Amino acid sequence: MINLALYGKTQEFIDYSLDQHPEKMTFITPNPQIADTLRARFDSLGRQIESITISKFIQNEFESLLPDIERENFKGKSDLILVLGAVWKKLGKDNNYIDFMRAFNLLTEFRSFSVSEHVLETVLEFYDEELASGVLWLHRFISQLGMIDEHLSYFMLAEKLREIEPPPEYETGRTLIFYGFDYMTASQVDLLKAFSLREEVIIPFYFEAYQKSTQLDWIRWFETQDTQEVALGESYTVDKENEIVHFPKNYLGKELLGLTKTQKVEAVILGNKGLNREIFFEVPLEQIKMKIPIEVFTQSFQGLSQKIEQIVRLSTTPVVDLEQFLKQESLTAIKDAHYPLLKCCTLFLNKIKEWSELSEENIEITYFDFQIIKDACFLDLPRVNLTKLDSEFNFRLGSLTDIENYKQQKIVFAMNSTYTGLKGIGSNFSENVEKYLTSIGPIRRAELDRSVLQAKFKEFVDDNQVSFLVEHGLDEEDSSVSALFSPFKFAKTDKQFDLQLPKQVYIKERKKTDLSTLSASKLQSYLDCPQKYYFQYIEKLMPQVKLKGELDPLELGQIEHKIIESYFEYGQAWDENYFLEIIEKVLGPYFSEKNITEKDSYYVEVKTYTQTTIQQLLNLRQKFQMNFQFEKPFEQIENNLNYKGFIDLFAFNNDMNMIVDFKRSNSIFSTYTAILNFEKIQLWFYLKNLMRQKILTDEKKTIIGYIDLSNFENSTFFTDSKSAMSEIKGLWGLTRVKLLDNFEDLINDYDEFENELIEKLKQEQEFLPDPLNNKVCTFCALANICPRKGSHGNT
Repeated sequence: MINLALYGKTQEFIDYSLDQHPEKMTFITPNPQIADTLRARFDSLGRQIESITISKFIQNEFESLLPDIERENFKGKSDLILVLGAVWKKLGKDNNYIDFMRAFNLLTEFRSFSVSEHVLETVLEFYDEELASGVLWLHRFISQLGMIDEHLSYFMLAEKLREIEPPPEYETGRTLIFYGFDYMTASQVDLLKAFSLREEVIIPFYFEAYQKSTQLDWIRWFETQDTQEVALGESYTVDKENEIVHFPKNYLGKELLGLTKTQKVEAVILGNKGLNREIFFEVPLEQIKMKIPIEVFTQSFQGLSQKIEQIVRLSTTPVVDLEQFLKQESLTAIKDAHYPLLKCCTLFLNKIKEWSELSEENIEITYFDFQIIKDACFLDLPRVNLTKLDSEFNFRLGSLTDIENYKQQKIVFAMNSTYTGLKGIGSNFSENVEKYLTSIGPIRRAELDRSVLQAKFKEFVDDNQVSFLVEHGLDEEDSSVSALFSPFKFAKTDKQFDLQLPKQVYIKERKKTDLSTLSASKLQSYLDCPQKYYFQYIEKLMPQVKLKGELDPLELGQIEHKIIESYFEYGQAWDENYFLEIIEKVLGPYFSEKNITEKDSYYVEVKTYTQTTIQQLLNLRQKFQMNFQFEKPFEQIENNLNYKGFIDLFAFNNDMNMIVDFKRSNSIFSTYTAILNFEKIQLWFYLKNLMRQKILTDEKKTIIGYIDLSNFENSTFFTDSKSAMSEIKGLWGLTRVKLLDNFEDLINDYDEFENELIEKLKQEQEFLPDPLNNKVCTFCALANICPRKGSHGNT
């Protein structure tokens, strides 16, 4: 029997557990943190419970039900990457790390739905033939080698539990409570149904989140004739008013410091999913209790990885030579008492040994081998936390992940625009793949994640005395924040902040020039800030320091653009050696001209930033028979104004046109809003001018967007075609592809917006320092001598 225990507040479920199940209960949780929290909650009520993680529970069940299975057959993710990487190489596949990882990640995703080869073959029909073939081969080798991954272990247990009689020594009739799960895979759902044949299975879940769920969500997949809903609570309202104070951007630390000195505060909760060292350092508070993960090994690991990469990147290296190098590095680490480096050396030595033993072909390490070994080592790095729990400390620092720990306390909840995690985690699949997968198992929906968080946060606010400290405008402009705060009433506190503005150091009488030419960057600069535009394009006095021995971000962008363009002059398919030759050819003149000695870091960046993009563009060209024009120029004179510019990439075929701009990060397109509200106009400017020249027509699908060179998965595209959206998602596995049903209206709106902006620029006389937002000042060379205040009142 499965019981869905639906509660408004967790205390209702706790009471239900104590009243209805006084005997032994086993609580199974997704991670150790929730297990500890639950254990402490019952301890405070004088009741001891068994609370373990699902991984430990599955391990125990496997040993009880299938004791004859050799433990060596179990493979974690790092072991799977290593073994399947060797298989990929043995199969004669191109030694393309990106292709392997795409195949590996798809395989693990699909095996969470089913380990059936028939199911896998069906879903792979929606993918590129070569990629599908790679995924299928990896799946078959898992079976042939007798390896048991996490998903197969669920399946094997479920099959064993469905047998007529379990082993005599196997304990049945237990109460198993699966607590704290935000998501369960299809294999986990099936396993719980198998357990329910002999055990009482209880799944606690927030009532309000359950009401908002759909048939696609995992919690609804338990709705069978053997499932009953147990109503422990229902929706409720929070009647009390909570104090809310708004602070200017970048003033969170100052306000927190003042508030905690004047009020008795038991905890400060930051509106981020989890704590990290960067967030911790933004909080200028002492005497606090906290626990944060710290990356003790990351710097040593990256440094050692770069040294190994320099050895193997251009030619194969015998294993014995690499082992000798690592042993020498280990001796240096011991001598310098550099123990994180010593641990990294040991990991690499062990993995290289395992790799070389997998195949006789692995006695020499190629660049592909190194990337596989590096990934496996990184997954095995120890996880370390920095903890301060001394009893004399004044209050606790927490995050959204542990708000269930707080009851009847005075708490400050702080939220600023740099915090992430409110949007939830959604499916990465294309529409056709998602449609098929929903027929065999639940998919993860970001909307359900948000519903659970909102229910949990509502309980947190109702159970504690919470004061809100929120960055100006965040609760109105960010839909995720406004939804989180929607159940509450606020008593706004008017507060005067001491924000003295510096004196403007440089004041110069403005001069006027006629506007004759216009580019996207020119118009964007004026939109960002009139003063920035004035000094950059009229006075031409933007102070930028050029260091002789370094490459600046602009130069790196030019280099990476040139490498991508140069590859496609002759490259028809992926060729590692040709790619490395181009990097050397493009970087060489820059290194010579600027007398750069520290070359490795630049080499690693441009290689990393361009490789994935080139490979994905090759896939695009092959899949859709696209033609590429790099640095496509356009020029159009209209109303005595010369519109001109260059598009990084214009891709086209008989059915589709694509306007693509390359960026070294996603800082300017991290949200759809900035583009759809014309705060960032580059793509619209290009689009309008190509339409002026009749290059873009209604007969073809249109796609516009940005490629993030630093992380291809952040790339963002917009289209007027539903089929184009599905095609791009299916090819590149991107989630940030947005269908614009009102595409034509947006183009007309932009046309009107641009004309008004140009007219304003023509009439401009004062060129005040009036930034569009705070990010504009971050990247402005005048930031240190500018008061950052104009007619908009931005600071």
